[in-house]
Amino acid sequence: MIQYPTARQKRLFKAFPEVILVDTTHDTNKNKYKLFSIQVDDVFGKHVGQYVYHSQVESEMADNLSFCLKEFKESNPAWVNIRVVVTDKDFNEKDVLADAFPDARQLIRQFHVIDYLRKQVGTRCGCGPEDKKILLPRYS
Repeated sequence: MIQYPTARQKRLFKAFPEVILVDTTHDTNKNKYKLFSIQVDDVFGKHVGQYVYHSQVESEMADNLSFCLKEFKESNPAWVNIRVVVTDKDFNEKDVLADAFPDARQLIRQFHVIDYLRKQVGTRCGCGPEDKKILLPRYS
């Protein structure tokens, strides 16, 4: 496991600890290692978030993620101020996040919720193709 927190990342997290975005990359390098990352939402107007933690892990197993979160918390005392943890729909270890941040709510990224709703339009309510064309713009 390779971790590399910087002084800048620690300052950013200390300034914006309330909402974190957690994600892990998949199949982005030839060795199949995963990059576990935490972002904060800042007020700099970029709307992309600022990375405050990276760790390269062999797998997304609960033990690895627990260790990463433990290390993150040890180097960032402001973690107690986290109120919301945002993940993607595929994040497998939601229980690990609940254990690490017991006072925080977990949410799924808006993109994934809207994407799911768009796929379900018509399927769940038994609508035909014409009805689906009418309903889809409401989920854009």
